[in-house]
Amino acid sequence: MRMAGISPNSFTMAALLPAFTYGREISMHLIHGLLIKCGFESDNIVSTAFICMLAKSGMLLTAHSIFDRMRLKNLVSWNSMILGYAQNGRFQESLQLFVEMQNLGTISPDSFSVVTALCCCSGLSLLGQGKEIHGYAYRAGFMEGNSLVNNAIIDMYGKCGVLEFAERVFCNLRERDVASWTALINSYGLNGKGDKAIHTFEKLKENGEISPNSVTLTTVLSACSHCCMVGEGFKYFRGMSKEFGIQPNMKHYSCMVDLLARAGFYREALKFINEMPISPGVELWQTLLGAATIGGDRLTAEIASKHLMEREPWGKHQYDCGLSLMMSPNYH
Repeated sequence: MRMAGISPNSFTMAALLPAFTYGREISMHLIHGLLIKCGFESDNIVSTAFICMLAKSGMLLTAHSIFDRMRLKNLVSWNSMILGYAQNGRFQESLQLFVEMQNLGTISPDSFSVVTALCCCSGLSLLGQGKEIHGYAYRAGFMEGNSLVNNAIIDMYGKCGVLEFAERVFCNLRERDVASWTALINSYGLNGKGDKAIHTFEKLKENGEISPNSVTLTTVLSACSHCCMVGEGFKYFRGMSKEFGIQPNMKHYSCMVDLLARAGFYREALKFINEMPISPGVELWQTLLGAATIGGDRLTAEIASKHLMEREPWGKHQYDCGLSLMMSPNYH
């Protein structure tokens, strides 16, 4: 394009930047230098696209620096920075920006801002702030027909342990999608209400209009795991493919290992891993090692530790420490 004598404009640069997402830090600084040289740093469209790219690459300090230098911040700019912190697990900073945007008064958060903020409240179990954002969403009219906002509210109340509010929001929904059902099932599972989680899942199946997806099955299996409901967990796991056409993935297998381990069936969990049709990941062996260490099954813990050291040799010290602790005469 440039060889043809055509200079790129802000839309060209904004469209090009996502291609460099997850690049190396040195590449990001070179791109930043190019933007300054070409006079695009002060362009809102390009700056916002660059912030998104940096945030997705984990370069939040640089992203925030560019955000602070923007002369005119619009809603997209704010949302990009708020989401960037949230995506990197920096929930507190994300919420601080959300509140800062509200306090400025010149730009009002939209439904996208609200969903991101609610997810941060879920991650930090901030019930008070979650309620405030719920109230804002209601007053702004975001709950009317917006499943993303409603589902985020259900999820927030569930993760904050207030099931009554989660149920109330769910019951008041005019239309429920699969994510709505999944959020409520997950809420029950996280709070040790395995029976209610299964009952809700069965109601979803009876509904007939909505089919559970892979995430729904993960939440059901997780609920069974948290409540040590081994029989129910295996029933749903074995019926996934035949009844719903869903092939188990690593998350489903991880839930089953966790289910067996929590119930104290360490050898059965080991056998389950060895018979998996896909290669077990680090997470599965960590789950088994942790449970076997707590339960005092040294043989299973040694096997799990060996597999972990083969996959993560740099974590050898922590796995050795776990075994040493269990084998200590003072360990109970």
